[in-house]
Amino acid sequence: MCTNHKKEIINKKYIEDNVEKVIRKKKLEKLAKKQLRHKEKERLAYKKTMFLVTIVTDILRSNFETLEASRQPSRSYGILVAVTRDALQNVSQVNTTSHCGAPTTAVTSQETA
Repeated sequence: MCTNHKKEIINKKYIEDNVEKVIRKKKLEKLAKKQLRHKEKERLAYKKTMFLVTIVTDILRSNFETLEASRQPSRSYGILVAVTRDALQNVSQVNTTSHCGAPTTAVTSQETA
């Protein structure tokens, strides 16, 4: 085998290796972009959920305060107070759990009491 032929084989192998590296790199970049988009979608969904939880918490809290202010001694009043109190506790538990390591920013019912 002549030296030129050996050089051609070595060059061909070098080019093939580089092409494979480039292809692998492109695939990894594509996968990284896909994962980043997925994380962004998760983050936005979490923000929307926490926004809705905050709204529900505010509504429940205002209903609870209204019920307590009225102090109507009836069976339905007791049921409404119990249901509202349970809902506030459930919402506060949702607020204190984090998703994907994101810190929670919502105020819990224990903090406001």
